[in-house]
Amino acid sequence: MQHQRMQHHQHIDEPSSLDAAAPDFTILPMPHQQLMHHQQYMSMHHHEQNMPHWPNIDMQHFQQNMLERKVLELTYANSELTLAVATAVAATAAATAPRHQHHDFATPAPPAPPSVRGNDSQSHTFRYDLLLEATNKFHKRLGVGGFGSVFEGVIASGTRVAVKRLEVDIELDPAGVQRSRMIKQMQTEVQILLTVQHPNIVQLLGSSTDGKEPCLVYALMEGGSLQDRLACSGVWKVALTAKERILVLSDVARGLAYLHTYHNIIHRDVKCANILLDRNCVGRLGDFGIAKSATDAGGVMATHVQTGHVVGTHVYMSPEYKNGELSTKVDAYAFGLVVLEALTGYSILTPVPGYINLLCLFEEELDSADKLLAHLDKRASTSWDPHKAQRVPTLHSIAERCLEHRRKRRPNIVDVIPELEAVRQETEALAPQYPETDNRECVVCFETGSDVAWMMLRPCGHVCVCSTCCKGLHTCPLCRQAVSESFPAFF
Repeated sequence: MQHQRMQHHQHIDEPSSLDAAAPDFTILPMPHQQLMHHQQYMSMHHHEQNMPHWPNIDMQHFQQNMLERKVLELTYANSELTLAVATAVAATAAATAPRHQHHDFATPAPPAPPSVRGNDSQSHTFRYDLLLEATNKFHKRLGVGGFGSVFEGVIASGTRVAVKRLEVDIELDPAGVQRSRMIKQMQTEVQILLTVQHPNIVQLLGSSTDGKEPCLVYALMEGGSLQDRLACSGVWKVALTAKERILVLSDVARGLAYLHTYHNIIHRDVKCANILLDRNCVGRLGDFGIAKSATDAGGVMATHVQTGHVVGTHVYMSPEYKNGELSTKVDAYAFGLVVLEALTGYSILTPVPGYINLLCLFEEELDSADKLLAHLDKRASTSWDPHKAQRVPTLHSIAERCLEHRRKRRPNIVDVIPELEAVRQETEALAPQYPETDNRECVVCFETGSDVAWMMLRPCGHVCVCSTCCKGLHTCPLCRQAVSESFPAFF
């Protein structure tokens, strides 16, 4: 069993590049029927004589850009939530997506990331000695991964940051192969995150390469990773409510839809460990080290590509990707597993005795929404009650379609956005729900019991501290949001 566990959770870490023209990257032709549809659409809707005669416009790129937008609009037009979805995803993306250099007239170029005081604001680089000072010599460790460690710090501007320090054991890597691979992945992540801007994608402030260890600097995600929050590990002792889980899933889908639709980028490592929460429990997608473009050198997107470097976390990989076939639907497959993790609270590996991973459990025991209801995370208690009739079945349906083994029958993330936005709107309209349990624990003094006087914090709505610890409390211990008021909570 231990051998199987290791086999299914190994993180396949091979060299990768964002460059779509790399030798291992073979563009497969677009299906003839789809190509004909595109050509007919162009002939009917985009006659060149009706185009404004801007100087130096690349008409092919202009038409392609307009087609992508029209396809997205048509996708949303099939939903009653057209306006809400467009506001939530398409409008946000359109306002931030970079444009081809020949038609920047359509939307102004996105602003550069904020400059960092005391560093090179043009190239967004940090001096290593300043990062040593900002992190107090890498004192407060937030987490450890295969790449190295993440430390909390405060830069000169007062911004709280997370510094990812890439670490390689010289004894295990005397030739420097692993270090070269990690630096290449770091360059890929910098290239992507300084290009894309979206509220559900982590914000990269810059990088540092002048010290003994390369570093990446991000805005601090004070809510931790979704993996830790679901496991209630570390400092996160209080489980996420059903409402928080549903909204985070919607956040992740929005970020992925933006990447796929406006940048043609495939993340390739979507999992709970790479979903980070900010102080307001907003989900953000991170770790773009192995992300890859799905476009060729001319900027044309392929339906799927063949790659010789299969990288990522094995248990989250779709069947076709394990054989080298890559498309945006690879991310949709992984998202299906994330949905199941958020709903059940189970670990992706050995979720329950007798099953080596969550996918096996899903195929055998969770093949209907009614069966899933029995496996909802009990730590979220009665906060599930308002969602059991409609929203949980909808999420089960989305997960089931995303986990379709056949790529052609599996939806893209953008295809399920209308349903997720409907779920989101209904969820946000609900009053805050809290578990009715005598096992509630104060996250400050760890006091428990039915006799404890609990306080609700505003505006976040968390009930996580007793009346004694609430005195003089300025920020919520869970989400770090400023506390404007507090009052007794009754259950």
